[in-house]
Amino acid sequence: MRRFILTAAAVATVAVMVTTITQGLDLTLKPSAQSKSGDAVAYARARIGTGSLATFGGKGTISAFITGADQTGFVEVTFYGKYPKDLTVDQVTTVAMASRGNFGVANADVVVANSTQLVVDATCWRSDTGAQQLTNDVSFVLYLGR
Repeated sequence: MRRFILTAAAVATVAVMVTTITQGLDLTLKPSAQSKSGDAVAYARARIGTGSLATFGGKGTISAFITGADQTGFVEVTFYGKYPKDLTVDQVTTVAMASRGNFGVANADVVVANSTQLVVDATCWRSDTGAQQLTNDVSFVLYLGR
């Protein structure tokens, strides 16, 4: 009987904890069709040294352009296409990679996201010295969440 009472008390405690943790969370959110598929909605490889795109694509992406670049290893790419309505930057996940260089590091951030465009800022540098990577390529992939 003692074991039964301890088990029941443990189950009740866990139930209270789960209820407390999930209060305020919207558990009814459903992933968009594009996020369910797991396909990248946009991707590109930007050549920082020349300020040009080597390639781009993605599900729903029609075109892409470099809309900003400077000599500090920074590049901004704008993608145009058909994306889910009510899309926000919080729903877009980025993966960034530096190419063609020792100790290359890249960082990318989505700064605009809506139903017709995605804008990504990316920077590339060397992890061992902190020096800017002016001649490297930076590649990034964008995925949608819910």
